[in-house]
Amino acid sequence: MKKIRWTYLTLFMVGLVGVVHSQIIDRPLATVRLNSTTVITQRQIQSKIAILEEELGVTMDREQKMSLLNSDIDTELIMQAAARDTITATEDEIARAIAQQRQSLGLGANVSDAVFREIIQEQAQMTWEEYRDRLRRRIIQEKYVAQDNQALLTAPYTPTATEIDATYQENVSQFLSPAYVRFDHLFIDTRNKTTAQVQELRTKMQGFLTQIRNGGAAAFTRLVQASIDDPTYSGGDFGFLPRGEQTTQQLLGRSFIDGVFALEQGRFSDLLESNLGFHLVRITDKRQPKLLTLSDPVTPGGTLTVQAQIIQYLQAEKQQERMVEAVNGTASRLRNQAEVQIFTQNISW
Repeated sequence: MKKIRWTYLTLFMVGLVGVVHSQIIDRPLATVRLNSTTVITQRQIQSKIAILEEELGVTMDREQKMSLLNSDIDTELIMQAAARDTITATEDEIARAIAQQRQSLGLGANVSDAVFREIIQEQAQMTWEEYRDRLRRRIIQEKYVAQDNQALLTAPYTPTATEIDATYQENVSQFLSPAYVRFDHLFIDTRNKTTAQVQELRTKMQGFLTQIRNGGAAAFTRLVQASIDDPTYSGGDFGFLPRGEQTTQQLLGRSFIDGVFALEQGRFSDLLESNLGFHLVRITDKRQPKLLTLSDPVTPGGTLTVQAQIIQYLQAEKQQERMVEAVNGTASRLRNQAEVQIFTQNISW
């Protein structure tokens, strides 16, 4: 099996470097002093080892554990250097990082802030405040490393046509677009409602359904327009819903997605219930699975093509390689300025 080298960037990407140091003093493994003194303890490192081994399904050897400890030392050096140079993360920068996280999880505008927080807290097993603090620390570290390696990290890179085609051919199975449906809907959110309130909302939606059955498309359009002035429900275009996407399935529920995909285009649904609430749906577009070409949009109705996505991927890959080089160089320079002591007698790996 290929050996894993736990670099600062590896931990950076899996979100472990932002963990706040424990105030409980146990056996120290290292002390780090650039402009203040920080103790890295056995408990902290053992906790991270346990998380990594569980998440990645590996058993770390001594070399990997030492690499993890050194990564923590490098992280602390960068944070101290950033504090020395008064580098901070603004609220706007944190908000942009949160928006990028939403996008990476495939969560669009239809997912409320409250739902996104629930997803983060459930999947990451941390409070919203801890999540924000982790993002803040990440932003500060990125800003310091970028400032220290500006020429390296800003050098232009444009993938060649050969690189783009090779990446497409090597990953062609990943460009199989799933089935999609697009629909208009009337929606009432039933989360955090009492049983009596949910029943009242169900009755309201049943009344809408009766109007639609009697008045057809015209009645549905009137109800969508009326939702603008009625805060108890919303109406309009949901957008494209993919089939088989885990995040969407967890959010909405398998039975709701199956019910939507079972509808014929142009037909109205009966009352459907998702994990979020009640829906009355009309399918406006249905698309079958297909293998995308380089010129196809990645998602229906989108502007990002497969070729553009591959270019972004190759540029991000190159930037990650450069970031590894930048982080290693910055950490090496800071170690020459700092006092770092590793207590080998306390290491029992």
